[in-house]
Amino acid sequence: NLSNQGLSFLWQEMRDAAKWEYEAAENDEERAASLAVAALQNEAASDSGKAELIKTIGGFALDLWKNRPQ
Repeated sequence: NLSNQGLSFLWQEMRDAAKWEYEAAENDEERAASLAVAALQNEAASDSGKAELIKTIGGFALDLWKNRPQ
């Protein structure tokens, strides 16, 4: 036989455990979402860097073509 206070403590312990599980799952999902956002941002930055490199190389090649000896 549990006393009223003992039963209250037991329920509180169960609520605390459920809250901890819920928050842990939420944190895992937030971390996964943050990783996905970071990966997309890195990919965009990489693509931007590649585009700038191609533009620079193209400009260099055009300059060489314009200034070639006749």
